[in-house]
Amino acid sequence: MISQEREKITKRMLWIIPAMILCIIGDYCMGLEPKNSTAVSFMISTGWLTIADWRIALSNIGGLIGSALYMVAVLAFVRYLNGNSKRAKGERKEYAKDNGDEKDREAGTTLFHRRRSDSINWIRNKVD
Repeated sequence: MISQEREKITKRMLWIIPAMILCIIGDYCMGLEPKNSTAVSFMISTGWLTIADWRIALSNIGGLIGSALYMVAVLAFVRYLNGNSKRAKGERKEYAKDNGDEKDREAGTTLFHRRRSDSINWIRNKVD
């Protein structure tokens, strides 16, 4: 991944901060109970019929814009992870070539199986 591309992706990932702030403001506007509200039970109160319409609208707009900004940040993060996983896969292939693991793959064994059999052989040698 080129450093300019990484910098662009990092800037897009930072959009999660204003997204979360907008969502918090929207939740706060919606969740704040009116002053004349009385509690009927634990979760039910009576003041929601007198809530100002602007609070509901602000909550919906904050959630809408916050979700869009959050999606921009998440897509950038996924792109960042994909770039790093491709680099990691390349490093694993180089490691496999350096350690002779390609022959094991052709034979149908994996690095895990080879290490397990090495461990078993080591234990057998210690016992004998």
